[in-house]
Amino acid sequence: MRLKFKNFLNSCAALSVGTIPFFSISCNNNLKSGNNSINDAENDFLYTVTFNEDNKNLEKIELVTQSLKDAFEMNEEQKSKFGATLLNKDIDLWCSYTDFVVISTKTGNHPDWKKYDKNKDIVLKLKSPDLLKGYQIVSASDPFWMNKDGVKKTNLKLDYEVKILSKYEENNKKLYDIELLLKYKVAKYVDFGEIPLSKNSSSTTIIINGVQAILKDDTPIEVSDDVKKVNEWAQKMTDKFMINDNSNKDELRKELLANNLDLYYDFEKCAIIYKIKNTPLDWKNIDDKHRFVVLKSQDDNPGKNWRLMNESKYTYGAQKRVNSQLLYSVTKLNNNNVQLDIRYKGVNINDEVKTFGSQIKHLIFEI
Repeated sequence: MRLKFKNFLNSCAALSVGTIPFFSISCNNNLKSGNNSINDAENDFLYTVTFNEDNKNLEKIELVTQSLKDAFEMNEEQKSKFGATLLNKDIDLWCSYTDFVVISTKTGNHPDWKKYDKNKDIVLKLKSPDLLKGYQIVSASDPFWMNKDGVKKTNLKLDYEVKILSKYEENNKKLYDIELLLKYKVAKYVDFGEIPLSKNSSSTTIIINGVQAILKDDTPIEVSDDVKKVNEWAQKMTDKFMINDNSNKDELRKELLANNLDLYYDFEKCAIIYKIKNTPLDWKNIDDKHRFVVLKSQDDNPGKNWRLMNESKYTYGAQKRVNSQLLYSVTKLNNNNVQLDIRYKGVNINDEVKTFGSQIKHLIFEI
């Protein structure tokens, strides 16, 4: 499938340095430029590109983002399988920056980009792969992460929501019609330096009919005694923390409501720190103000071998270091305070052996 506005964009870049000629974009079966029109009966995913005064300052990356609205289609061969796992929310979705397909992993697992099965693991395909040459699709809510060296990397795990549209029975089977909403932003591929990111996000909505749910067994999943111990420790820690009196609460409220903070567990101090999103994490120069969640009593300090960790992505990097970034949600209260809900699992590290907890726990504070 050819991308009809690719040459147009290249000519735009040649005409101007620093600004992009103004244009708008929409789905169509024609490509228009002035009074000229090119029809292509073979292509059902072309774009109409026209000059528009309102969009004269639109950057090229925002144009690409707009064009990615409903740009994915479902892998028909795996539709029933993925529909069931999506319904149970037992799946993570990742976008490959080389093949431009969305693949799946079991929740909490990272994909093996070199070995994934292109027939079994692909959930969605880009209708026009040429569209993303030089760009990549990233998370809409958390587009970057920092490696151990403080280098910013793109986060290819995508946000999605599943909505049940209807329930019904057919041939004594309980079936569901569901709606998948996939959200993403666009980043420009660069070898080094600051990574350009679209300001706006885009999305794809797909309806999947006749999904037969794979019902989860009500019987608790059997876990090892070691995992049970980690779960028990994680539960005990739910009431051991408090908000640091030295933290700037006004700043915290403002930045939390703006979804502008990343949170990390500091195992050296048994505390939770924050930093502004998309800035390097300098562990050596963290002040007390940024350790905004601390222990009520140091008697409860578990040491370095027991830690809080990310609820779904347990490790990162080739050395499989524990991922200490914690996810959270914020609710604004009527008294202008905010309720902060920090989610985590526990992990125990014994030499080279890591035992990951299986239960998500919560730290809830009013700030």
